[in-house]
Amino acid sequence: MAPITKRTRHFLDFEVPVVVNGKEGLAILDQIKTIDRSRLIKKLGQLTNKEMVMIRKKIEIVFD
Repeated sequence: MAPITKRTRHFLDFEVPVVVNGKEGLAILDQIKTIDRSRLIKKLGQLTNKEMVMIRKKIEIVFD
């Protein structure tokens, strides 16, 4: 799980612009957490394939 901020300008190497439920934001990939699936209450939205590809590439930068 990665937190998403409302800020959309001036993003860093480890942040990816995303749109969730029609709202723009940045996925902050240097703050990734793992959580148990049972803690998830409801699905808020889904990222596009393009956003997921960008996230995978940026995660490689964070963990390199």
